[in-house]
Amino acid sequence: TLCHDVIITPMDVVKQRMQLGAHRNIGDCLRSTLRREGARGLYRSMPTTLAMNVPFGGVLVASNESLKLSLGLGENSGSNGDSARSASSRSDLPLYFMSAGLSGALAAGVTQPLDVVKTRLQTQDVWAQQICSSPAVSSSSGRAQPRRAGEA
Repeated sequence: TLCHDVIITPMDVVKQRMQLGAHRNIGDCLRSTLRREGARGLYRSMPTTLAMNVPFGGVLVASNESLKLSLGLGENSGSNGDSARSASSRSDLPLYFMSAGLSGALAAGVTQPLDVVKTRLQTQDVWAQQICSSPAVSSSSGRAQPRRAGEA
Protein backbone atom coordinates (compact mmCIF):
# COMPACT_ATOMS: atom_id res chain seq x y z
CA THR A 1 0.00 0.00 0.00
CA LEU A 2 2.78 2.47 0.86
CA CYS A 3 4.62 2.03 -2.46
CA HIS A 4 1.34 2.32 -4.36
CA ASP A 5 0.30 5.47 -2.50
CA VAL A 6 3.70 7.16 -2.95
CA ILE A 7 3.13 6.96 -6.70
CA ILE A 8 -0.63 7.46 -6.88
CA THR A 9 -1.04 10.33 -4.37
CA PRO A 10 0.64 13.04 -6.52
CA MET A 11 -1.31 11.81 -9.55
CA ASP A 12 -4.52 12.02 -7.55
CA VAL A 13 -3.67 15.57 -6.40
CA VAL A 14 -3.18 16.66 -10.02
CA LYS A 15 -6.42 14.94 -11.06
CA GLN A 16 -8.42 16.62 -8.29
CA ARG A 17 -6.99 20.05 -9.05
CA MET A 18 -7.57 19.63 -12.77
CA GLN A 19 -11.20 18.73 -12.07
CA LEU A 20 -11.61 22.06 -10.29
CA GLY A 21 -10.66 23.75 -13.56
CA ALA A 22 -7.90 25.80 -11.96
CA HIS A 23 -5.20 24.76 -14.45
CA ARG A 24 -4.90 24.60 -18.22
CA ASN A 25 -3.09 21.26 -18.34
CA ILE A 26 -1.20 18.71 -16.24
CA GLY A 27 2.15 20.46 -16.68
CA ASP A 28 0.67 23.78 -15.55
CA CYS A 29 -0.83 22.08 -12.50
CA LEU A 30 2.45 20.39 -11.52
CA ARG A 31 4.53 23.56 -12.04
CA SER A 32 2.08 25.71 -10.12
CA THR A 33 1.79 23.25 -7.23
CA LEU A 34 5.56 22.77 -6.93
CA ARG A 35 6.23 26.52 -7.17
CA ARG A 36 3.60 27.53 -4.61
CA GLU A 37 3.61 24.61 -2.18
CA GLY A 38 6.67 22.51 -2.99
CA ALA A 39 6.60 18.73 -2.98
CA ARG A 40 4.59 18.90 0.25
CA GLY A 41 1.61 20.05 -1.82
CA LEU A 42 1.67 16.77 -3.73
CA TYR A 43 1.92 14.63 -0.59
CA ARG A 44 -0.14 16.60 1.97
CA SER A 45 -2.92 14.01 1.84
CA MET A 46 -0.60 11.00 2.18
CA PRO A 47 -1.37 10.22 5.87
CA THR A 48 -5.11 10.37 5.18
CA THR A 49 -4.68 8.27 2.04
CA LEU A 50 -2.88 5.58 4.03
CA ALA A 51 -5.45 5.82 6.84
CA MET A 52 -8.13 5.23 4.21
CA ASN A 53 -6.51 2.54 2.04
CA VAL A 54 -5.44 0.19 4.84
CA PRO A 55 -8.97 -0.22 6.29
CA PHE A 56 -10.39 -0.32 2.75
CA GLY A 57 -8.25 -3.37 1.95
CA GLY A 58 -9.11 -5.04 5.24
CA VAL A 59 -12.86 -4.53 4.88
CA LEU A 60 -12.72 -5.61 1.23
CA VAL A 61 -10.90 -8.88 1.91
CA ALA A 62 -12.83 -9.76 5.07
CA SER A 63 -16.25 -9.09 3.58
CA ASN A 64 -15.39 -10.84 0.31
CA GLU A 65 -14.21 -13.96 2.11
CA SER A 66 -17.29 -13.93 4.37
CA LEU A 67 -19.62 -13.55 1.40
CA LYS A 68 -17.90 -16.36 -0.51
CA LEU A 69 -18.29 -18.64 2.53
CA SER A 70 -21.96 -17.67 2.85
CA LEU A 71 -22.53 -18.44 -0.82
CA GLY A 72 -20.65 -21.75 -0.59
CA LEU A 73 -17.99 -20.69 -3.07
CA GLY A 74 -14.51 -22.20 -3.15
CA GLU A 75 -15.24 -25.02 -0.70
CA ASN A 76 -14.19 -27.88 -3.00
CA SER A 77 -10.90 -26.48 -4.17
CA GLY A 78 -9.00 -29.75 -4.72
CA SER A 79 -6.49 -30.07 -7.55
CA ASN A 80 -7.66 -33.23 -9.35
CA GLY A 81 -8.95 -31.27 -12.41
CA ASP A 82 -12.30 -33.04 -12.56
CA SER A 83 -14.61 -31.74 -15.33
CA ALA A 84 -17.75 -31.62 -13.14
CA ARG A 85 -16.00 -29.26 -10.71
CA SER A 86 -14.74 -27.16 -13.63
CA ALA A 87 -18.29 -26.76 -14.98
CA SER A 88 -19.53 -25.89 -11.49
CA SER A 89 -16.86 -23.23 -10.99
CA ARG A 90 -17.78 -21.65 -14.36
CA SER A 91 -21.41 -21.45 -13.29
CA ASP A 92 -20.31 -19.87 -9.98
CA LEU A 93 -18.44 -17.06 -11.75
CA PRO A 94 -21.34 -14.55 -11.49
CA LEU A 95 -21.47 -15.20 -7.74
CA TYR A 96 -17.76 -14.43 -7.42
CA PHE A 97 -18.29 -11.14 -9.26
CA MET A 98 -21.30 -10.33 -7.08
CA SER A 99 -19.30 -11.08 -3.93
CA ALA A 100 -16.41 -8.87 -5.05
CA GLY A 101 -18.74 -6.04 -6.10
CA LEU A 102 -20.71 -6.03 -2.85
CA SER A 103 -17.49 -6.21 -0.84
CA GLY A 104 -16.03 -3.28 -2.78
CA ALA A 105 -19.18 -1.24 -2.22
CA LEU A 106 -19.10 -1.96 1.52
CA ALA A 107 -15.39 -1.05 1.78
CA ALA A 108 -15.95 2.17 -0.19
CA GLY A 109 -18.90 3.11 2.01
CA VAL A 110 -16.94 2.54 5.21
CA THR A 111 -13.95 4.62 4.06
CA GLN A 112 -15.85 7.34 2.18
CA PRO A 113 -15.61 9.95 4.98
CA LEU A 114 -11.81 9.67 4.87
CA ASP A 115 -11.93 10.02 1.08
CA VAL A 116 -13.74 13.35 1.51
CA VAL A 117 -11.06 14.55 3.93
CA LYS A 118 -8.34 13.43 1.49
CA THR A 119 -9.94 15.34 -1.39
CA ARG A 120 -10.30 18.49 0.73
CA LEU A 121 -6.62 18.29 1.72
CA GLN A 122 -5.59 17.85 -1.92
CA THR A 123 -7.56 20.87 -3.11
CA GLN A 124 -7.57 23.28 -0.16
CA ASP A 125 -4.88 25.63 -1.54
CA VAL A 126 -6.58 25.81 -4.95
CA TRP A 127 -9.88 26.80 -3.35
CA ALA A 128 -8.18 29.32 -1.08
CA GLN A 129 -6.31 30.92 -4.00
CA GLN A 130 -9.41 31.10 -6.16
CA ILE A 131 -11.58 32.57 -3.42
CA CYS A 132 -8.98 35.13 -2.31
CA SER A 133 -8.05 36.23 -5.82
CA SER A 134 -11.56 36.51 -7.20
CA PRO A 135 -14.50 38.64 -6.13
CA ALA A 136 -16.72 36.11 -7.91
CA VAL A 137 -19.51 35.52 -5.43
CA SER A 138 -22.68 34.02 -6.71
CA SER A 139 -25.61 36.25 -5.86
CA SER A 140 -27.99 33.31 -5.87
CA SER A 141 -26.13 31.24 -3.28
CA GLY A 142 -23.99 33.86 -1.55
CA ARG A 143 -21.05 31.47 -1.71
CA ALA A 144 -17.74 32.00 -3.43
CA GLN A 145 -17.48 30.05 -6.65
CA PRO A 146 -14.20 28.73 -8.10
CA ARG A 147 -12.86 30.51 -11.15
CA ARG A 148 -12.21 28.32 -14.18
CA ALA A 149 -9.01 28.46 -16.15
CA GLY A 150 -9.16 31.27 -18.70
CA GLU A 151 -11.96 33.18 -16.95
CA ALA A 152 -11.43 36.78 -15.99
